[in-house]
Amino acid sequence: MTNIQPQALARSGNVHRHTVMDAYPGDMLDGVTGVHLYGARVLASTSPQDVVLVHSEVQSLGDVWIREHYSRCGLQVSDQIIYDESFDRVSELDLPLSSFLFGANEHAVRPNQLFADQAERMNNKNEFIRFCREQGAPTPKTDLFASVLEVEGFEPEFPVYVKGAVSASGEHVFRCEDSEEYHKALGQISGEFQVQEALPEDTIFCNIQYSSLLYNGTRNHKHGPLTRQQLSGNAHNGNVFPSGVDPDIVQPITDKLSTALFHQGLDGTWAFDVAVCGKQAYLIECNPRWNGASYFSKPAELLNAKEWEGVNVTTSHNSFAFFGDSFRELEYDPVHGTGIVIINWATVLHGKLGLLVVGDLETRERLLSEFKNRFCR
Repeated sequence: MTNIQPQALARSGNVHRHTVMDAYPGDMLDGVTGVHLYGARVLASTSPQDVVLVHSEVQSLGDVWIREHYSRCGLQVSDQIIYDESFDRVSELDLPLSSFLFGANEHAVRPNQLFADQAERMNNKNEFIRFCREQGAPTPKTDLFASVLEVEGFEPEFPVYVKGAVSASGEHVFRCEDSEEYHKALGQISGEFQVQEALPEDTIFCNIQYSSLLYNGTRNHKHGPLTRQQLSGNAHNGNVFPSGVDPDIVQPITDKLSTALFHQGLDGTWAFDVAVCGKQAYLIECNPRWNGASYFSKPAELLNAKEWEGVNVTTSHNSFAFFGDSFRELEYDPVHGTGIVIINWATVLHGKLGLLVVGDLETRERLLSEFKNRFCR
């Protein structure tokens, strides 16, 4: 157990508890390396008055190196990191809660029934498709099922995706080219799911961020960046900004959905995954929470970065002991506005990092190539 220090009790910011481990049922995220340490990646998005709760394993790594790195980059982040993600720590701090997903446990310590209801509803892919239909928002052809018992006799036109209604990081999402793969996927699905048509190969997959804010005593919401998603199979592996997609194709649709959800109680940070085929946008899903893109885009906004990409890499190191002058040559320089910021940092303990790479395309390619040559397998 980590004791709460007096300076934490006196803070006026937020308490950030961003573990993903209790956001999804069972062993859904077991295939994601170092996922139990993902809560630490919020640090780059915090302010000095915030408190951050991270997994106890991170204590072996410490936070001095990463906070010094952020300081050199021009990010003024929390200096109060507590190596204990339990809700007991949240209860001891009289601060607004920022969480990965606002679920039942979060509602228990910071009651907000409307927020909890909308987060649960939109975290279900089937419910989101129903919501889009209510709002007249375009989606790919999608058939919704409560269980595999309902699917008997239903054979889609291939290729399709079979998706669990509640899933993350590409888990429980299966691309099926034929009937054999389709029935194999059905055997791995439990509970609600959907069968969604596969879109053309030249489809661009994007993500657009939204967040609520309090200004002059009035709560409202605003959109964040529209980014192009980088995928590894079905899983998110990073984002690129600018997206290369005209925001006018996407934003009128997502603004409408976001406004409706905000007025129904959604709060904090949320996002939409959108597929763009030529001049037509199709809604894929809502993340009623922070998502992979959030943790890159928020620090990028703080740095006023005009061109950037977020990318996940494997590294040959399990600490920052070897990240000396060799890394400083690649580190983000606020004077020139280019370089690398390490976002998902605690996962270095498991040989994995999330990097924000800032600069034009040529600069980003050079920086990422150099980083991989020096620090990756």
